[in-house]
Amino acid sequence: MDFAAPFLLTLKLSTITTSLLFIIGIPFAYWLAFSRLRLKFIVESVVALPLVLPPTVLGFYLLMAIGGNSFVGRWYEGIFDKTLAFSFQGLVVGSFIYNLPFSIRPFQSAFTGVDKKLLEASWSLGRSKLYTFFFIIFPLSRQGIITGCVLTFAHTVGEFGVILMIGGNIPGVTRVASVAIYDEVQALNYGTANIYALLLDEPLSALDMETRLRLQEDLKRIIQQFQTTTLFVTHDVTEVYKLADYVVVLEAGRVIKQGIPEDVFMGRRLSTRIQIAGKVVDIESDSIMAAVTVLHEGQYFKTLIDTEEVSRLNLRIGDNVVIGAKSSDVILCKVLTET
Repeated sequence: MDFAAPFLLTLKLSTITTSLLFIIGIPFAYWLAFSRLRLKFIVESVVALPLVLPPTVLGFYLLMAIGGNSFVGRWYEGIFDKTLAFSFQGLVVGSFIYNLPFSIRPFQSAFTGVDKKLLEASWSLGRSKLYTFFFIIFPLSRQGIITGCVLTFAHTVGEFGVILMIGGNIPGVTRVASVAIYDEVQALNYGTANIYALLLDEPLSALDMETRLRLQEDLKRIIQQFQTTTLFVTHDVTEVYKLADYVVVLEAGRVIKQGIPEDVFMGRRLSTRIQIAGKVVDIESDSIMAAVTVLHEGQYFKTLIDTEEVSRLNLRIGDNVVIGAKSSDVILCKVLTET
């Protein structure tokens, strides 16, 4: 069995799906953003259906729609002399529909966010809508467009339910990486399944701490050795500091911060609801987590952070720190002072 074949097929499917949604999704999102049609909300609801329906349910309905007994299935088989279901072309159709909201919604939000005064100024100068789109709307929306493309590509890589329902598990045809993991687990080949899983989204999140730290160092060394651009998805701030030269933070499908790790998490652009400056008076730690107590204006504040982060900051009792707290995370920054 070719170990790399599922990954190559996954990359092929993700690239084609992202390209199709970029070409078709941008004019469609433009129409949704600027159309005054009263029933537009119905179209938006249909586009959002893949977010609501379970993947297997959506896959089942798509299988019924493109199967051999359906009009679309019979039409396709009559022209190309092969079935659309359980083929790579069927995977593309299913993946295209499944990823509609992950591309259309960011595109639409980006177009809607463009200042209307700029559009009116362009039109008042006699510029056409096509010119206004390519030279004003598109450049100002590039962040949302990039976000939609990245979300589509990453989501396609991790597809399983829809793919399995409409494509099955045919080696070299429909056996993508996510299906290969399922297949290896069914065959009790946990080692091979773990290797497949390791190379997909957030690869280090399920590993024990010792293995995780070792792999982080190995990845850092490999990236530095080969000097290649690498896309790494994680929720772990520690991994960001260790592996990333440039960080893009996504929230609800939008880019909210970007830059080098120090600027994003510790610089002036740090967006927090509470910031507390004080002195470390106590550190209690084990192999995984550390409880840091900070004295601020006569009051004690305690926060939990990774033990590795304490080591990275070389945090000690008496150090001046800043705790930045949001609804979702807490970030502790050491204040550097000249001696």
